Amino acid sequence: ATEADKRVAYMQMALEINAWLVSRSLLNGDSSQDADTLYQSVQAQWSYEALDAGAESVLMLSGLSADKKDNASDSGNESEDMTPEKF
Repeated sequence: ATEADKRVAYMQMALEINAWLVSRSLLNGDSSQDADTLYQSVQAQWSYEALDAGAESVLMLSGLSADKKDNASDSGNESEDMTPEKF
């Protein structure tokens, strides 16, 4: 596969993952909808940029987003254990 093919495959995978994540978040607010139908709708109607921003918002609100503080240990710095007193 060429580099362009790999890029297209990566973008398609990201689109599918982000559409799934956003659709499940929307489903959480309105469980009367069918999960697969909502997923297909989000995947078809949301732009790549909107899906990326929506997925990042879901991850941030869920406390799952990797921010600069979370990546401190990647650069060789040890991250500090968070305790209730430190919040």
